[in-house]
Amino acid sequence: MSDDAELFTVGRLARRTGLPVHTIRFWADSGVVAEARRSAGGYRLFDAAAVARFELVKTLRELGIGLEDIQRILTRRVTVAPPNAPGSRPGWPSWPTPRSSATGTSWRP
Repeated sequence: MSDDAELFTVGRLARRTGLPVHTIRFWADSGVVAEARRSAGGYRLFDAAAVARFELVKTLRELGIGLEDIQRILTRRVTVAPPNAPGSRPGWPSWPTPRSSATGTSWRP
């Protein structure tokens, strides 16, 4: 990371992502998203990659995925299987899957 890269404080990151400050701190403390560095005054600073990761974690949480599973996904210890794949989580909604036909591609529930 270069020194001139844009860095975000916790408050600025909260405003940008819509996440509560305490959630940002918790996710950083638990290692889900790493802080880029600390300022001379001790403030947490996050780079653009961390902002993107916070937004991804927020989306995955909204989909009902737990933090432990998210950490495994982000560290590439596990992948996210297609929702209709064999062994996908029971009780999860069925997502539309592509179906090709002679006239083109259509979607079915």
